[in-house]
Amino acid sequence: MITMAVFDLSSTALENTLQLSPRLLYTLVLLLVPGSLILLSRIIGNAAADFKTKDGRKMVVLKQDTRVSRFTNGFALSQEGKRLAGGDPYLVRNGANLEVVIHTPEHVRDFFAKDGKDHLKPRNGDFGAYFGRMLGNCVGMLNGKLWKTAKEHLSPHFAHGRTMTAVPIFRAEYLKWIEQLPEDTMISYKRSDGSGFVIDALSACRKLPFKMIAMVLYRDMLTDKLFDELWELNEVHERILFAALLKTLPAKTWYSLLPTEDNKLLEAYCKDWERINMAVINETRMTGTYCPVTEMYKGVENGDITLEQFLQSLDEILFTNIDVTSTIFAYILINLGRDREFQSALRQEILSYSHSLDAYITDDESLLHFAYLEALRINPAAWFSIPETTGPDPKYISSFLIPPHTSVIIDLKTLNTQSPIWGSDGHVFRPLRWRGLSPSAVRYSFHRYGMGPRKCMGKNVANIIIKMLMVTLLEKYEVVADAEGVENDMKYRTDRFTCTPEKEVEFRALSGKGGEQLVA
Repeated sequence: MITMAVFDLSSTALENTLQLSPRLLYTLVLLLVPGSLILLSRIIGNAAADFKTKDGRKMVVLKQDTRVSRFTNGFALSQEGKRLAGGDPYLVRNGANLEVVIHTPEHVRDFFAKDGKDHLKPRNGDFGAYFGRMLGNCVGMLNGKLWKTAKEHLSPHFAHGRTMTAVPIFRAEYLKWIEQLPEDTMISYKRSDGSGFVIDALSACRKLPFKMIAMVLYRDMLTDKLFDELWELNEVHERILFAALLKTLPAKTWYSLLPTEDNKLLEAYCKDWERINMAVINETRMTGTYCPVTEMYKGVENGDITLEQFLQSLDEILFTNIDVTSTIFAYILINLGRDREFQSALRQEILSYSHSLDAYITDDESLLHFAYLEALRINPAAWFSIPETTGPDPKYISSFLIPPHTSVIIDLKTLNTQSPIWGSDGHVFRPLRWRGLSPSAVRYSFHRYGMGPRKCMGKNVANIIIKMLMVTLLEKYEVVADAEGVENDMKYRTDRFTCTPEKEVEFRALSGKGGEQLVA
């Protein structure tokens, strides 16, 4: 990772200034920023010269800072990078950091070749100090022994076998959701005869994945009261995550000393998050109730992980990943709604499957599994991956020399839709393309839950709840979505770090009861 320290003000000086006059401090910052940006531009220009081929050809550098635009305008950023660099990797700025963008299977193969096990997550994910205070010590940001130790305490609760035991309670919650959906307050239009309604795809299931993941974490301790408290805190979390990823000043170290609303909100959130979890843990032990969070907390008590690592990891699992999962759910509704022929075939498979729900959702040759893979492929939840650094030695990616410990990000949409293996219709939702495709064939062309040795711990939970969404939905409704915004014209929310669509879908009730064919 190439990081440049632009300017530094001592904490003592800042604190003294703050005590005298907050306005004076703000003025000082405004005076220093322009000069620091000029210096930063020169430093980055010099650093970029290190990225070149053996014959001296330099890697293309995008001029603008992509710190925020990678989230709010990722499609345009991707298009600009490919316009300037063609099939080559290219460099982008992320505040004071330079990062290499890779977007072909060859790039990905070169990136992980030989040193994949030595890759690290950069400090605070390259997202700055505010993000660090919020999530800088979660399991997804840890490295080396710290990461392995934290994972040992957390990952067993997300193992395939453990997760499958939750299928019956997931099923009950899904059936409750589908019954209550016609009365959702976010519905924009309802047919007078009660046969259907129109609702925003994200709003239709906005609480559903949150509830499922909360069930995995808290199991028998997840009362309605606790869920309401978590959901209320999630609304606060959305605001601080917005500040962490979609604002620039909070990334600065000195920002923590300013009397801002974002700082106050983060401090209050951290206190509430600790209070809620400690209360659950204490009640669990008094009542003897099973709760995975309490089991995970043993790692804090025996000194393997810190309280901060524990709480931030729970945050990552429940709150931070909710935007990712909700976005995937929304795209499933949209894509099934556009391909009604496949939707019909999938419904027929669902209604005629002769085995249990457990067997169905683990059947890798089913249309359900193909739809699941295709949904993740064609609409990755983020435009670009979280930065990951190369190993301690220089290496080449597509003939370009990459210095040690360089941050690299993957253009997920491009990789998942434009790799040659997907053919000329890689941008089209076509689940049957997966029939006969082996995991090894798509190894460097499909980013699902990460690549290399560090894959998302929650992949087993995601697998189950995404498939159960399709099963429960298609037992009772036909989903309809028009083709508007198939590619470039899709509207996306700019207040999320995910590429979240703004799209309404129609739910049309099927004749008959449905929902009774598969037993959990």
